Amino acid sequence: MPSIDLDALRRWSQTLSDQIGDPQAFAAALRGQFASHSNRLLRRGPSLARRGALPSWNVPAAMLNEIEAAILPRAARQPEAALRLADHLWAIPSLEEKSLAARLLEAAARPEASHMRLARWVVETPDPALHAALARHAARPVRTESPDLFRQEILAWLGGRILAVRRFAWLALREWMEEAPSSAALLALEVLTLGMRDNDPECVRSSQALFAQVAASQPAELLRWVDDLPDRDAQFIGRRWLRGALPGLPSEIRDAIRTRTAPGEIGVRREG
Repeated sequence: MPSIDLDALRRWSQTLSDQIGDPQAFAAALRGQFASHSNRLLRRGPSLARRGALPSWNVPAAMLNEIEAAILPRAARQPEAALRLADHLWAIPSLEEKSLAARLLEAAARPEASHMRLARWVVETPDPALHAALARHAARPVRTESPDLFRQEILAWLGGRILAVRRFAWLALREWMEEAPSSAALLALEVLTLGMRDNDPECVRSSQALFAQVAASQPAELLRWVDDLPDRDAQFIGRRWLRGALPGLPSEIRDAIRTRTAPGEIGVRREG
């Protein structure tokens, strides 16, 4: 694997950005660059990939950063071309190409276009790294410009039977909570009990992390939510699920929740 000449890479990336309107030429050039700068021994092929993980070129992060720095501004200026290129790259079974497709959706900033693709793309691959990219980047136009639509989508994902989709839903909600806690907190509090009852450990951990996010940004709302839990949920939250969530909470919130979920306090309503 040759070393990276950053100046040459920047020039090449700018030339690549000129091909945004020609998806086939763009993808071919990208593939050639990846092939020449990846370590064949470290590539993650279909037979070596973890279950559910995509093949990966395993190229240096510096290369991906330079390519994105050149491509994404052009994508923002040419959203229709960016969407066509995103569709073409998504069809390539590689983590790097699909991740770039997610970034192109973000740069194009077309909520309806992102929504339609997300609904399909999330189901098509369970790769955790790619789901993280979709939640952070591809979903941003929807949650920023169409929060009601994003809310409906998250509820649909959480209510589904496909495990990878439920896991993605928690990722997407946590990203929204990170960016706009005042907008996402209401939905977070609405769905936390789903995480409490999920039989998948990853979904449980994600819901606990979301709980900690709400505690950090909306502590009063979180305590009211705990007060309003039905007795059965309060008993549950006071045992297994809450034990996993408590370490991430501020001490004053942690102590207040412990008090409010103590056996003698369950069902006691507080004012103020």
